Amino acid sequence: MRRDPLKMIMFPNADPNPEQEEEIRWAIEHLQESLKNDSCYFRKVTDSSGCCAGFAVWTLDPSSMATGHKTKSTQKRDSWNPASLDR
Repeated sequence: MRRDPLKMIMFPNADPNPEQEEEIRWAIEHLQESLKNDSCYFRKVTDSSGCCAGFAVWTLDPSSMATGHKTKSTQKRDSWNPASLDR
């Protein structure tokens, strides 16, 4: 059973195979892109003691926002997709 890329990021193997490594890089790239995009929101999730438990990223459809918040235009870019995700 193939492991989820997010789990691979959170719990990396000491010796991942090249296919898994490519999926990890792909997931990290898109997480970083989400952090730079003004239409995405990012929060650090902590437990009751203040230790980081994870991160939350979500997006909203700009046309559905009643506040009129203006977002940066998203540039179209050439993105790469790991071959293993095309199966």
